[in-house]
Amino acid sequence: MADSWEAGESNATFDEISSTGEVLWSKTVAKIFGGAQYNPDYGWDFLTQGSLDVGSVGAAPIGAAYPLR
Repeated sequence: MADSWEAGESNATFDEISSTGEVLWSKTVAKIFGGAQYNPDYGWDFLTQGSLDVGSVGAAPIGAAYPLR
């Protein structure tokens, strides 16, 4: 079973790691979710279902409101 990890701070990425510790892939959060407003600093949650990773990443607030997309 593989796990997803957040790596990096200023340009957050998610890395898929194999059970042997090999990096299978690495992509920025912005590329996966479609924009720089998405950042794991605003929360994230992932679950693994078989070979599929399902999850969400929070979006940056707009003023005092948090967009729910």
